[in-house]
Amino acid sequence: MISIIVPVYNVECFLEECLTSIAAQTFNDFEVLMIDDCSPDHSCDIAHAFEEKDKRFRYIRRESNGGLSAARNTGLRQAKGDYIAFVDSDDRIEENYLAALTDAIEANGADVAVCAVTQLLLNGGRLRSRAGNHCFGRDDAIAEMLYQRSFDVSAWGKLYRRQAWDGLFFTEGILYEDLDIMYRVFERCGKIAYTDQTSYIYIHHKSSILRNGFNERHFDVLRAAERVMEHYSAAGGELYRAAVRRYVYSNFLLINMLLDSGSGRRDYFRMLRGNILRHRSGILCDRKARLSDKIGVIFISAGVAPFRFGMKVFRRARGVDNEQN
Repeated sequence: MISIIVPVYNVECFLEECLTSIAAQTFNDFEVLMIDDCSPDHSCDIAHAFEEKDKRFRYIRRESNGGLSAARNTGLRQAKGDYIAFVDSDDRIEENYLAALTDAIEANGADVAVCAVTQLLLNGGRLRSRAGNHCFGRDDAIAEMLYQRSFDVSAWGKLYRRQAWDGLFFTEGILYEDLDIMYRVFERCGKIAYTDQTSYIYIHHKSSILRNGFNERHFDVLRAAERVMEHYSAAGGELYRAAVRRYVYSNFLLINMLLDSGSGRRDYFRMLRGNILRHRSGILCDRKARLSDKIGVIFISAGVAPFRFGMKVFRRARGVDNEQN
């Protein structure tokens, strides 16, 4: 059985579509743990309705609001399945999602299966990742994730054998909790399979943390990336290069957020630019770093204004309007 953990908070506009996509799965041996993190809207009514009509759906209300990590941790403690999956309540999954991921795990003797992601953009566009079917060893999968090639550090879009999570929980009270934990999950695994036979549908919203304006909590992404980089610093080699690349990307992410929010914090810009420049040669010489990383390093080396211009050109070329990708 698969335990699907769905955190619920202020998602009454999206929750029904999310849960309907889960109920429509061709693989039907699953339970859905709908974890209500004290949502103030009518999300609980939608969750109760699914619980009443489908015994596979279970509504659990937390005693206090603790955030996404706390809700997921509640789900991990309540899960009864041999496999674990996370679905965010404002996203959807294709109808063969569970079947394709289960097949990928069993066919490869893997501990985790990862699928393609379809992004529904604010401008109405659609991006879908496709990388064929692969089976990675542990270190190769961690590097693949940190380089953001076939897949990223998100907890969603993946199916895990339960053992991968035994005793592991998300750090509560921080943003970017997936970056903080996913490398530790993968370190427990022997093989990680990737399939593009199905898709997790990630929906961009104006209310996402990337668009709610900048505040100092967003520096959590930098602290998480620093922990990953420090973790692999002694080992060196590709894992360290991949961790450095993810750290540099996190600095770019924050610079873009500052620019998009119209922030005038020059001290932040100087600090973030300095972080990138310290690793400039490593990125430019790394054959696995993304082209966008190298272009970004070249533009930021010339200053924030050239970087801003370069980002506008890059986004326009991708057909993306103000997306943080």
